[in-house]
Amino acid sequence: MGSPVLFPATSVTGVTWSRVQVKGPRFRVRASLDTNVSDMSVKAPKGLFLPEPEHYRGPKLKVAIIGAGLAGMSTAVDLLDQGHGVDIYELRSFIGGKVASFVRKRGNHIEISLHVFFGCYNNLCRLTKKVGADENLLMKDHTHKFVNKGGEIGELDFRFPIGAPLHGIRAFLSTNQLKTYDKSRNAIALAVSPVVKALLDPDGALFVVC
Repeated sequence: MGSPVLFPATSVTGVTWSRVQVKGPRFRVRASLDTNVSDMSVKAPKGLFLPEPEHYRGPKLKVAIIGAGLAGMSTAVDLLDQGHGVDIYELRSFIGGKVASFVRKRGNHIEISLHVFFGCYNNLCRLTKKVGADENLLMKDHTHKFVNKGGEIGELDFRFPIGAPLHGIRAFLSTNQLKTYDKSRNAIALAVSPVVKALLDPDGALFVVC
């Protein structure tokens, strides 16, 4: 018979210990979330994050969430914000799901999958700000550098106040990595791509992609 993994989803009042029967030794995994989870509704910079969901006015519920990945944890935060009780059930001895990492017996640090996100991920940015994790993030400048033959450095610089697709157009037109002929071909390809069409017809552009 397996031993239970004890997992406190968060230190926020209303969340209880959850148990899952698994084989192996007993572990305790703790994850602390900011107790004042409603703070972002007051301090969020206007236009940076999507609006908070409307406050739930129905009866308070007791909700079970299967899996302590990013989706499960973010769902728990929103439910707690609405005053519900939450239990999270996790099979593994660590939390995070596909954004988790762990250390193997030989000391190798293993990441479950690719760990990358962009500033345009509004919901994720709002979540990290809400739980205080944004202080651990260092956003990389949006540039790509190339080391060419002879040590010559080329660059694609996407840093531009206006986002897609204009920042991409500027990056390709101003780069020293491409010749004029290649820049012209890229400009034509981008002009007829779904990215530009989406500016005028989002649904039509999505149909082209799918």
